[in-house]
Amino acid sequence: MDEKENRLLREQALSFFGTITASLSHEINNSVAIITELSGLQEDLLLGAEQGRPIDNGKMLELSQRITNQVKKGREFIKRLNRFAHTVDNAITDYDLREVLDQLAALAQRFAFLKGVNLEASLEKESVKIRGNPFGLQQAVFICIRLVIDASNKNETISVTFEKEEQGARILITGRSLNGAEEKESKLSFLTILMKELCGAIEIISLDNEQQSLALHIPMSIVESQPA
Repeated sequence: MDEKENRLLREQALSFFGTITASLSHEINNSVAIITELSGLQEDLLLGAEQGRPIDNGKMLELSQRITNQVKKGREFIKRLNRFAHTVDNAITDYDLREVLDQLAALAQRFAFLKGVNLEASLEKESVKIRGNPFGLQQAVFICIRLVIDASNKNETISVTFEKEEQGARILITGRSLNGAEEKESKLSFLTILMKELCGAIEIISLDNEQQSLALHIPMSIVESQPA
């Protein structure tokens, strides 16, 4: 791989990391804002009680439950951010494919929501153990999801699945055909470079009813280069 491709890989990796981090930070901020608003409503009720108005116990309980739910959501977003951040710890490591795809699908939900499409991860119960680069794989799958989201109409469904192959696994991102998707060619061109870095390949499978699957083939194990 030449220096230009290596530089592109580094730049796009940072961009992907920033995109996911910004998205999760936005979700965390939303939860904090809602908690602040609900806490303010509770304070208003308590202030009213000090002025002689009876406390609405049902309203107080409802606000408390809503705050608790937002705290749980915030903690889940933080856990996702932490798990995602740790995928860059090692360039090559052992990972559970189902777990990584499930995490990535969760991270991509907000982007599907903003476009008004449904993103479903129909993952096999039996996973596949892979030795490779989980960060790079998530980046590749995320690019595919964004491509299909860009091509989709409101209320359409995008699915993420995987299946074991003889020498590894095949990941399928299925939805509307990419015809007319913005920046399609440049993203597909970069995907080819990224999949080469992952020792895999990308395949576009045309289906019926203007549907396509972006198939990512990854090996069971990437052989690490030995130092000279």
